[in-house]
Amino acid sequence: MLDIFKQILSSLIKTLLIAGILTSIINYFTGAGYIETFTALICIQFVASYIWKSSARFILESKLIDEETKRLELYAMQGTDVTCSHCNAAAFIPVRFDEDNSFDCEMCGKPNSVYLDVTTAQKTTVGGDTSKINKIIDNAIKDES
Repeated sequence: MLDIFKQILSSLIKTLLIAGILTSIINYFTGAGYIETFTALICIQFVASYIWKSSARFILESKLIDEETKRLELYAMQGTDVTCSHCNAAAFIPVRFDEDNSFDCEMCGKPNSVYLDVTTAQKTTVGGDTSKINKIIDNAIKDES
């Protein structure tokens, strides 16, 4: 709480110093009224600060939304359809190998764990030698007749 007051006080002092210095320079060259110029410069600084912070916040929020969208797209690519072990409700969840894959069911709210099973298989080629398969099919057709 004390840090907030320090930041506010620091910002106000900087604003007043900048306005005072610029007012002195403007007053020296133009002879404009000191109070009016000082007040106008403080207002201009507050408006400029508001515009700057609003723009920065908008850009930051846009980038965060883009990052969240990219993250969700990655989850969609690495997800699977599962059913709740309690109520059998269908759900789509992201699956990762480096984290615990668990989820709370949207229907019943109960926790579920997802266990991944990895298997290996021989690599096959499509469109290779099909003569053996054709012989098996021909034999099956002959046996049925």
